[in-house]
Amino acid sequence: MALKILVGGYTSIITALLYTPNGSGTAGSLSLLSQSNAGTNPSWLALNPSNSSILYANQETWGGQIWSFVIDPTTAALTKKSSGSTGGNNPAHFAVLFGGGSEIVAANYDGASTTDMVLGTDRTTFSSSTGPMITYTGSGPNTSRQTVPHPHQVIEYIIDQELLINDLSLTNSVWEIRAPTRHGDSRDLRAEPGRTQAPSNTQLVADRGMGSFSFSTQDSSVDL
Repeated sequence: MALKILVGGYTSIITALLYTPNGSGTAGSLSLLSQSNAGTNPSWLALNPSNSSILYANQETWGGQIWSFVIDPTTAALTKKSSGSTGGNNPAHFAVLFGGGSEIVAANYDGASTTDMVLGTDRTTFSSSTGPMITYTGSGPNTSRQTVPHPHQVIEYIIDQELLINDLSLTNSVWEIRAPTRHGDSRDLRAEPGRTQAPSNTQLVADRGMGSFSFSTQDSSVDL
């Protein structure tokens, strides 16, 4: 069965390719289906988990955004529907949450933050009532690139309960954000050389629309 592949990157377009297997166990063929304007540096793409005809792409640039598109079922050409601000700069990654695909959490590489973006009921528009922004603090030993946090990936570890965000600056830390009304407090999980403790006395509390989220750092570490 032929497969459609969408390819983003540090360009202004998203390319749709058609992969056709040859059925003999060797490599199939790739052909160009379409190319669509996708703003600036659409380096991360993700489908809505409840509607695979809806695609999201980041705008990894200053004044970061997430754009939404509808995918043509035949050509895989994209029609832009809406956009929403991530509240920071150079959002390198985002996750569309699986609990109905109603929210996006974006990691702002420059801006030291993650932002919860609430989607409209059609999943292509962005609600004006955005969720919280969580800002991170700290630094690492490499002064050329670790003077401030650089969150650059969001993983939904437990649906509707826990997110994991890795951070370049804190010597490869992974921040864990939890909903305390369902699963307790939050931790800074680390697997790092040279530094074994998280910064102390830091706490952020935010409301994601499904109960308060508490974010805190602890004077201890958890090996991954």
